[in-house]
Amino acid sequence: MLISKEAYNKLNNEYKDLITVKRPYILQKLEENRPFGCFNDSQTEYLQIIDEQTQIEKRISELSSIISSCQIYVAKTPRKDKDGNIVIGFGSTIEIRDENNVIKKYKILSIYDSDITNGIISIEAPIIKEMIGLQVGDFFEFNNKEYEILTIEYI
Repeated sequence: MLISKEAYNKLNNEYKDLITVKRPYILQKLEENRPFGCFNDSQTEYLQIIDEQTQIEKRISELSSIISSCQIYVAKTPRKDKDGNIVIGFGSTIEIRDENNVIKKYKILSIYDSDITNGIISIEAPIIKEMIGLQVGDFFEFNNKEYEILTIEYI
């Protein structure tokens, strides 16, 4: 899976924080709150701490899997089709116009980079899946609207 250097660093920092800060903290809380004797309020708190530990361990596992299987995207030459035309792909910045002449600009990256408020959209997004491999001037339909590809840049 391709991922930007920024997203990789963000995930890696979260992983390191979980391993070096949050996991030791929760293990210490577990030790301090280990219940003795019959069920009481402290045992309820202990069960909540166990649940928190489970969530931390689950996220550590998820992050470990993502980090070990991803490949950091390095901007390269634009993706081209067999005729040498630049086409939409991972890492491209595109402008599209809908049938109402509304123009939108997106940078296509991974789901871990996605930030729609800043124009960064996942390559997994349904609208992007419709555009992969298209070139400037091509039209496509999505959600009963027609769009035109205006620009494709790899920056």
